[in-house]
Amino acid sequence: MYLDKKTGKLCYSRKEVDRMKEEDAFIRLMDKKTLAEMNGKKFDWDKEVLVYDEDPIDNDNTGGKIGESKVDYELKWLGSDFISIPKDCADPYGNETILLENKDFIDEEQEYDHIVISKRCVYIIETKNYKGKLTIAKNGNWIRTDENGRERGERSPVSQIDRHHKLLLSILGNQVRQSDIIDILCIAHDSAIIVGYENSPIPIVKVDMLNRFIQRIEKKKKDKYDPEVIADLINDFKVWYED
Repeated sequence: MYLDKKTGKLCYSRKEVDRMKEEDAFIRLMDKKTLAEMNGKKFDWDKEVLVYDEDPIDNDNTGGKIGESKVDYELKWLGSDFISIPKDCADPYGNETILLENKDFIDEEQEYDHIVISKRCVYIIETKNYKGKLTIAKNGNWIRTDENGRERGERSPVSQIDRHHKLLLSILGNQVRQSDIIDILCIAHDSAIIVGYENSPIPIVKVDMLNRFIQRIEKKKKDKYDPEVIADLINDFKVWYED
């Protein structure tokens, strides 16, 4: 939901309207509709709310999993020198994921989209299935723009990625240098337009350029790790929910 400055109306996505059907706010709106119809007047939805068909940036659960699948496919082509941590955990909703927790560091689990290990680096890849235009301002604000030119703030994933980095660093300890744990924000949707890449503290890479980006980093590093040892250590900190 956001306020459209041009019309002064509250704007809801179709998903938000669906959720409102279960809430008192929607019931109160329907009471107005019933009252208007009883008095022989047509209920004017446009005067009550403005509904847009879909978010300009698709980052719901379904869209997010589609984006992750695209990244999984690209990572498969890195070759046998790389190990991807398998998504054999499940989140509370039953989705396959990587769920890690180190209670000696903090009593809170974190969900990872992708962790890839080579002899030179460990890559934490956060996938976003953004579509439409996303602007990253110099002050760190993330601004999304829909097809009608309306702007609203978007929560930056930077703090989420920072949490993932800190937790993984606590798990790996002195096994991996901090400078060799590489954070990447991967944009999976083909139609996404990102403005202000340079203002993000986390490298932003489109999915079709992900492998080339990783290979460029590999060329700057030297072999120093056993990927299987690192993978086993990470797997020891996985969390599984029991049925």
